[in-house]
Amino acid sequence: MNKILKYANDLHISGKFYRKVTIISLVGMIIAPLAMFLFFANSLKNMNSKIWAVDQAGNVLSASMVDKKTVRPLEAIAHARLFVSYMFEVDRYTYADKTLAAYKLGGSCIDALHAQMLKGNWDKDLDQYNASHSVIIDNVACESKESPYVVNILFRVINKSEISQPRTTVMQLSLAIYETNQPRTATNPNAELSIENIDIVSSYEEAIN
Repeated sequence: MNKILKYANDLHISGKFYRKVTIISLVGMIIAPLAMFLFFANSLKNMNSKIWAVDQAGNVLSASMVDKKTVRPLEAIAHARLFVSYMFEVDRYTYADKTLAAYKLGGSCIDALHAQMLKGNWDKDLDQYNASHSVIIDNVACESKESPYVVNILFRVINKSEISQPRTTVMQLSLAIYETNQPRTATNPNAELSIENIDIVSSYEEAIN
């Protein structure tokens, strides 16, 4: 009789042990996917908190994970620089593609600026005299810490062609840059920002010494 009771007791203990193992296994099966989900959700959140820029070779670069609000003025400056490069630094081979890329950096104000440039025969010598326009940015600053970000940019456009000496046009633009929810791309790493107003502060041809 004692053997039977001992055997029954051993079975009861074994049953409790296996029940605990089963419960622990089930809890682990629930917790593990949840932990993975939280990890990837946090990684995605941090990824969206990165800032992006384009180097001279056209590669998209990311900075360390920081709060967007602290870097938005820097992104706005990078956006303004990219716009000036696309719109003004062109030749006969890059003009169409870079102008299209410039249009994607903002709204209808870019179309209005381009139309104004065409009235001044901006593109006339590109095909006719194989001209090229290069840009030197002298100063750029963001005047606000929240949207809209007002960026003032001063730059020179150097026009070289086959029939004339280089000419330099000095321009200063004031850009109003708003936040958007557009996805970032290789040609527009600051797609979460959009140029919605452009004021030509000054534009004149620099005298040749």
